[in-house]
Amino acid sequence: MGFVLVEDVARMRVRRWSGALAGVPFACIVGYMAAHAVPEPPRRPADIQANQPPPKSSSTVPAQEAPAKPSTPPRAGSTLDPEQAIAESATCVAPLERLGLSIELVTLGAEKNDACVIEIPVRLTSLKLSDQEGEVSFPDRPLLACEFAEQFGGWVRDLAAPLVQARLAPLKAVRTGPGFVCRNRNNQAGGKLSAHAVGLAVDIAAFQLANGEVISVAEDKDAKKSAVLATMRTAACGWFTTILGPGSDAAQRASM
Repeated sequence: MGFVLVEDVARMRVRRWSGALAGVPFACIVGYMAAHAVPEPPRRPADIQANQPPPKSSSTVPAQEAPAKPSTPPRAGSTLDPEQAIAESATCVAPLERLGLSIELVTLGAEKNDACVIEIPVRLTSLKLSDQEGEVSFPDRPLLACEFAEQFGGWVRDLAAPLVQARLAPLKAVRTGPGFVCRNRNNQAGGKLSAHAVGLAVDIAAFQLANGEVISVAEDKDAKKSAVLATMRTAACGWFTTILGPGSDAAQRASM
């Protein structure tokens, strides 16, 4: 376990950020929602009588409607049918590539719990740093929802990598858990579904530096390294709705 970064991806274009910055709790909702009234159908003219004789039948026999085609069953692990999956995958993957992420598209098998679903699952392998030489690897190849992968990649590129390089040494790798795991929160039977079960959370256990050092997120011996981790955790509130870590609960003793 390590830092746990969680995001609630809402389909109504509303994004919620919450956390604490400099000790001050804050919550912000940004987005746009509009309700569109459904227009009523045209009303029947008043001069048309209900007992008006029916129109004369035409000699032309109307063509029979073709039977409806059966809907294509959705692929395992997704609520999208294959055509939708291909279209949405292309739309979502393009920003990841622009960000510098190297990924693999994955098809999930069916899980025992039907609620464990990722619409567009992607496996992360590495991230090219745009304004720095080299790249950051993800040795554990976490499996995430595509939208969440973009947020996570942006956090590593724009916050974690520059911060670590400026104060310690260039960042070479981020050690994570598997990302997707079909389970409840803290593995509690009968509890609420974990964000890991839908690909919207990732654990961070350690950061590997170019000089060979490995910094655990539970680091508390080196004041300089601890300060970097504390800054990284607080600033993550700008990317994710929930940030857990050492001190949050027993399950996060050695993870963020």
